Amino acid sequence: MNCKTFLFIFLIFIGCLPIRGQDSLATFSKNIDILFKRGEIEASKKVFQKKLTFLKQHDNLEEFLYAHWDYFMLEPNQNRIGILSKAAENSWRTPKSEAEQIAHLHLLINIGYHKKLFGKIHESIIAYEQAFNYYEKNAITSYNILEYCLKPLANNCTRIGDYQRADDLLKKTLQISIHTSNINKLVAH
Repeated sequence: MNCKTFLFIFLIFIGCLPIRGQDSLATFSKNIDILFKRGEIEASKKVFQKKLTFLKQHDNLEEFLYAHWDYFMLEPNQNRIGILSKAAENSWRTPKSEAEQIAHLHLLINIGYHKKLFGKIHESIIAYEQAFNYYEKNAITSYNILEYCLKPLANNCTRIGDYQRADDLLKKTLQISIHTSNINKLVAH
């Protein structure tokens, strides 16, 4: 058995062990990264699925959502953006804590961001609007929605010539800045 085969078998074996806590998450992530970079995509998918199962078993929705983002970011391209969408579909419950809500919001915003990068402006607008609606519905306070959602959403509206929507978003941005009494954000906009 050559060294490459031994390493592969060892990594798969490590991914199968019932390890616990933060060490296990780091081990899963490291194994996924190594396998993916070596071009062993199917093996990385299997370890990724084991990581998701582990997170579900430990009711760790926040890390479950971020795990999808991490896996997508190994090779962000248009064909893999479904990984981000599937995170919400595969969730076993709705986010409860603000940290879980922020993780969900982060995924929605990244869908919008990457759709824009891939030239899907209309789909990007839809994703950003979903993110902003989610933000408002859940009254998330510790997230910079202006920078990461409203500004890119307004820019996308300008790109497609929807100047009225862009103007409405600018007004919304000003309202949020005033409401949160953040002078720096108000001056920046």
